[in-house]
Amino acid sequence: GPILGNATIGAGVSVPVATWKVIVVFDSGAATAASLTEATQVLAVIMPNDTTATKVWTEYRTTVRAIEEKTGLDLLSDVATSVQDVVETRVDTTPPL
Repeated sequence: GPILGNATIGAGVSVPVATWKVIVVFDSGAATAASLTEATQVLAVIMPNDTTATKVWTEYRTTVRAIEEKTGLDLLSDVATSVQDVVETRVDTTPPL
């Protein structure tokens, strides 16, 4: 999704200053909010939308909470609060596949 700034083009169309993505990695089986645990791998990235984005994606890893703060969204709202507090504040450092 976009992280909007003050820049616009054309008739006031906002230009994102960055883009974000959150990936929740479930083991085989049902992928539901109830099955997400503190051990579930959650990857989050924020990548700049300009010429400074020259690194590999792993260099842009962040927390879900940082994305929520920048966007005003509550991304894992259906997950138990105790689990959210763990997975949303952790930067996943698992080596990429």
